[in-house]
Amino acid sequence: MARSSSQTKALLPLLKASPFTNASRIVWTSSFLGDDSPPIDFNDLQCVETLKSYDVSKRQVDLLAASLDKQLRDEGAGVRSLVADPAVTATEIFRPQLGLLLYQLMMFAFYFVSCPACCLPNVGLPADTVPLVHI
Repeated sequence: MARSSSQTKALLPLLKASPFTNASRIVWTSSFLGDDSPPIDFNDLQCVETLKSYDVSKRQVDLLAASLDKQLRDEGAGVRSLVADPAVTATEIFRPQLGLLLYQLMMFAFYFVSCPACCLPNVGLPADTVPLVHI
């Protein structure tokens, strides 16, 4: 994660100088599993010794993104640092293993589960939430 953070910081001058009228965006991929992760062990930032390394690494991404967003807002940089949780995303990665029938059933299940969520008018998201849609 340290390398992706330093690479992001190296790109900041280009993002700040964007000719577009909307703010540039840095989008980090995380997971809701980071919400209940154990406390971060600063002696194990690579998450080698924890049994919940995935959860802790996602918590680290959340904290990094929030910290960077606050820093950029304080500077008035016109760049946002956002976190996206793709949740369970229907992809074709399992298509060869499942066969056509099971794959079609899986896609139907994803559609069935995600459809009510996209139709809810007021889900009470935080004010700074930016919706992302995966089609």
